[in-house]
Amino acid sequence: MNLTDLISKLNIVSAPDCDGINVTDICYDSRKVVNGSLFICLTGGVADGHNFTKSAEALGAVAVVAER
Repeated sequence: MNLTDLISKLNIVSAPDCDGINVTDICYDSRKVVNGSLFICLTGGVADGHNFTKSAEALGAVAVVAER
């Protein structure tokens, strides 16, 4: 699915041009990211997903949804 279609219903503060970016998977666990994943940063009781954006990018995430 096209990233523009996925985020069209969200209240986005900042987003680059997303046309042409295809998302094949959605993950909130950076260890499960594959090429084409959209990584969602969640803040949990044990870990903060914001700390794993670089890891997700290295594994092939094409975009990140984050609070900060």
